[in-house]
Amino acid sequence: MTKSFETPIHLTSPYTTGLKVKEAQKTLKNNRFGSFLDGPVDGVWGEASAAAANNARFLLGYNKKNVNTNLYGQQLHEFLLGPSKGGKRLTASMTTMREVRLRGVEKKNTIKAKALALAHTQVGIKESPSGSNKQKFGEWYRLNGVPWCAIFVTYCFVNSGDTRTFKRFTQTAWSLWPLNMARANLYGLSVTSNPEPGDIVVYTHGQGHIGIFDKWINRIRGEFQTVEGNTSFGSDSNGGQVMVRQRKVGDYMQPHFVRFS
Repeated sequence: MTKSFETPIHLTSPYTTGLKVKEAQKTLKNNRFGSFLDGPVDGVWGEASAAAANNARFLLGYNKKNVNTNLYGQQLHEFLLGPSKGGKRLTASMTTMREVRLRGVEKKNTIKAKALALAHTQVGIKESPSGSNKQKFGEWYRLNGVPWCAIFVTYCFVNSGDTRTFKRFTQTAWSLWPLNMARANLYGLSVTSNPEPGDIVVYTHGQGHIGIFDKWINRIRGEFQTVEGNTSFGSDSNGGQVMVRQRKVGDYMQPHFVRFS
């Protein structure tokens, strides 16, 4: 095998160009591990090509300190080609790390992870006019002008691929429904004390409220973060907008965690 990349391709200003870059791009786009390059094979080593090389190193199991270098060198080239094309096998430690990282990527692609990510993109959306309970989620659900915290959660899950649990224009407009179903182990829901990002938080205070669990802020103190619809700092459960909220286990809202699986 020729050692075309013993001098690695660097991310430079202006960008490095030429046939050598094009060969690297072709290998990143088509190799035994799949495709890492979404952009064109244009012979220009820009941010997209550098990011593709970094992603390849990450998913091949490179040591963390050697992942985000923006380089394309001989070792990476030979790992991507593999023994059948004159390249190299991954080391045992790289293979182990690759499996761990692939599981992490799969976890990020779950429905509840997508629902949480979608919820974050909706932060800041408000009722229009204020106090009307009218907003895009109710219009989508076909039940507008009513309290909409559960409709917001339904919107996030259905539009992230869920067809089993949440559905439009059904009982999932009621905020306490997921907790009742979780207690009966129905619809893929279960009660948990150890929520994961994308699980559901049901508040039983008053007539109920619901949000999507984001993360623990301080596990010891029971402080956690959510994304919720129809809330505000002035009205926790009927505030008229999508917000990131900070809540606490055992506070007056009476939060319960529901695992979505």
